[in-house]
Amino acid sequence: MKFLKASNLDVYSIVLMAVWTIIVVNLIVYEMISLRNKTHGIVLAQAKTSFNKDLALRKWVTSHGGVYVPIDKKTPPSKYLYNIQDRDIETPSGIKLTLMNPAYVLRQITELYSDLYGVKGHITSLKPIRPENSPDEWEKKSLTIFEQGVKEKFEFTNIDGKPFLRFMCMMITEEGCLKCHSHQGYKVGDVRGGISIAIPMENYFIQERKDFLLHLFWYLILWSFGATGIYYGARKIKQNMFERDLAYEELEKYQEQLEQIVNDRTSKLEKINQKLEYLTITDSLTGIANRRYFDTLIQKEWNRAMRESKPISLIMIDIDFFKSYNDLYGHQSGDECLKKAAMVLDIEMKRAGDFVARYGGEEFVVVLPNTNISEALAVAETLRTSVNKLQIVHAGSKINNYVSISLGVASTIPERNSLVEKFIMSADKNLYLAKKEGRNMVKFS
Repeated sequence: MKFLKASNLDVYSIVLMAVWTIIVVNLIVYEMISLRNKTHGIVLAQAKTSFNKDLALRKWVTSHGGVYVPIDKKTPPSKYLYNIQDRDIETPSGIKLTLMNPAYVLRQITELYSDLYGVKGHITSLKPIRPENSPDEWEKKSLTIFEQGVKEKFEFTNIDGKPFLRFMCMMITEEGCLKCHSHQGYKVGDVRGGISIAIPMENYFIQERKDFLLHLFWYLILWSFGATGIYYGARKIKQNMFERDLAYEELEKYQEQLEQIVNDRTSKLEKINQKLEYLTITDSLTGIANRRYFDTLIQKEWNRAMRESKPISLIMIDIDFFKSYNDLYGHQSGDECLKKAAMVLDIEMKRAGDFVARYGGEEFVVVLPNTNISEALAVAETLRTSVNKLQIVHAGSKINNYVSISLGVASTIPERNSLVEKFIMSADKNLYLAKKEGRNMVKFS
């Protein structure tokens, strides 16, 4: 079991502190952006309000066909209204009045508003009557896009090195406008020009900085609380880790002792189980596989051959006149004879899948997976010859003076739902024929 180390905790604490710092910095940056967007939104709203006020005033003057005001130095008769009948009139009391059209009124209003509040206004057009109303480059670009259907344009830029919001919105020709501008070819619904407004941003930015510094102060307080929590939290965890490590060392000692005891007992049990497993599948006399192991393995090999459609062969073996051998030489010699025969048969199992087992008494059985009949007969003949070469003296044999064996062979490619028991009976039947027809031979039918 692995625990977090103190050195790793220091690294994690530094990483956590860095992550916390990044989060707070991102919040501060987000706050800066939000405040700037808020400032832009406020100024843009003011620009639109100012434009709407100018437009409402212009519509009002237009609806009255202009207004008459006393003539003075600031408001002389407009030379651009020379074609207007009754441009200048005199009241019964002798006061001289001059007609101010919407543009004249709006120009004086914007100049006064600029002097009072610094907000600049400018009536302009691509075809101005008054030269002073000619557009600058920014206004000219705006008027051009108004011709394409755009209704307003704004941009945050600098004028004489100072930050301003420039806002401009189109003016549409109305019926009352034709009184002064019909000679320019305008028709009702045409884009006649626009009102340009420039609002200084400096005071708004000053307020924005004040708001930002206040927010920054609280973010720093927030960061300090978080950093303090991380620091003292790491110290507390490190102390707990030290206590935990001491307890774990003690536990580990006891665990190692317990594991050693368990391992020793497990090892002994494994050896016992291996020995028991070996005894359950091994013939105690000959040392080769016993009948129980044969019964299990033949079924597996039979199923595999059926599944893969491959041949399987079986050889049943019987030592000739073995009862006479036991009666003549005794059971101890008979056991030695069985051991030697089993050893020779086992030696001749050349392939990994081939195996021999003691079937019972003096009978043996050989399983040959993936082996056809011709190959099986060759193996059987080799086994018979190998046993003969042992030349174990057998005076009680009725066919020669040595121990011999008879062999019955069966071979097939198992079909679906076929039974292995019939296959074994076929090999046993052929063994019976070998014994009936003279022994010491291989039979297959």
